[in-house]
Amino acid sequence: MSKSEVLQTQLERYCIDRTLAESTRVSYLAAAKLFDNWVEEVGLGGITVADIDIDLVNRFLSYYAGTVGSRETVRSKRRIVIALLNHFLEPQRRTIESRFIRNPKVSETVKDTWKADEVARLMTAAAQLPGIFRRLSNTTRGEYFCCMAAVAWETAARRGDLVRLTVAAIRSGDSFNFIQNKTQGAVVYRVSDQTRSKILRMPHVAGGAKLVFPPWGRTKDCSWQLESITKSFSKAMKMAELSSSDGPMKKLRRSSITDVECRTPGTGYLHAGHKSSEITRQHYLDPTRIRENTPSPTPISADVQGGKLPRARD
Repeated sequence: MSKSEVLQTQLERYCIDRTLAESTRVSYLAAAKLFDNWVEEVGLGGITVADIDIDLVNRFLSYYAGTVGSRETVRSKRRIVIALLNHFLEPQRRTIESRFIRNPKVSETVKDTWKADEVARLMTAAAQLPGIFRRLSNTTRGEYFCCMAAVAWETAARRGDLVRLTVAAIRSGDSFNFIQNKTQGAVVYRVSDQTRSKILRMPHVAGGAKLVFPPWGRTKDCSWQLESITKSFSKAMKMAELSSSDGPMKKLRRSSITDVECRTPGTGYLHAGHKSSEITRQHYLDPTRIRENTPSPTPISADVQGGKLPRARD
């Protein structure tokens, strides 16, 4: 067994006995990888699932709580780790009671956002990412990720939903209903004419692809694609001299929702696809932007052919 595949190996066994939705499986895999990487970092890479006890789980959760700002994210990892360990212990007629696993206290979720001009810089940087996706009719990475950034900004779509958008839905130019993978709730999406035009010009789309942002590798497993998307946007973010405490895709979604709320108060939760405005206020709206109460213009999509990257303001 590889040192970094303690819970990941257990997850493989878990998936054999449990039927998991693809999005759920991706979440479980992410939690297992986080735990396994931490185990190796603290010098316990040789352990097996049988060696994991309550104290070790609590140490991991305390560490993880110090790296993120979302209480629900920590709780999610906690639930997943307990589920995997209990699946291992069930044949032995032993299970871990969740009350013995601490719920580490974390700070409030950071709700900072990028303004319109900063998002435009991110798009320009994304357009400059080098490389070609040969399996996508030689679509460039710049075209792919610049269009993805534009759609994410205009719709506030999550990463996992962006990869499910169909060309047919985009082609007409009209608004369309979309079922979110995370919540199974319906939301209305629409992209600007300029973004739509750029999407339709991408070689793989022009060549008849069904998905706007299909995977570019040999496997149909989307988990690696989602991780690669985050890594690519992290590179673009650094090129644009921007930063994010919880990842570029989450901050881009939060920025889009806050921008809509600033321009049309009371509509941010609809743009987010939430059933309640309270959820949007608690987890997505940047309080500093809302207090400013100054509408910010939606940026024009960056040229997918690239261009000079604007300098960051002092």
